[in-house]
Amino acid sequence: EISTDINPQIALDFLNSYINNCNKMRDAIGTLKWIKETPFATKSLKNTLEKLIANARSKNPELGLDFDPIFDAQDYPSKGVKLLNFNSETGYATVQGINWESFKVTIKVVNQNGQSLVDGCGIINIPENKRAKR
Repeated sequence: EISTDINPQIALDFLNSYINNCNKMRDAIGTLKWIKETPFATKSLKNTLEKLIANARSKNPELGLDFDPIFDAQDYPSKGVKLLNFNSETGYATVQGINWESFKVTIKVVNQNGQSLVDGCGIINIPENKRAKR
């Protein structure tokens, strides 16, 4: 029997893994390469992020997006994030910075074939009214 439970831990695994990559500075792999390789995200999230970045680059080749769409911010908590709240009905989780409590990001977790995956984060696949307030 396939579980329809959604595990919010995947939201933390996803974002903390991304933060670990960002912390590597020059050795970090680019956002697109990272998202393609992460096992924590749905195809829908990966495709939406690719389109978002491609659109931004075509509009402004120099700058592209002037913020990180995964964080919905320009900066991030380098020590990682913890779970603030989770709604198992909707799959929406809010995470906050470990040493930066005002830093919050909304993450959408779905169950795909019995596996919890991240389907939205920051501005990707998250409706504006669900995004973390800034």
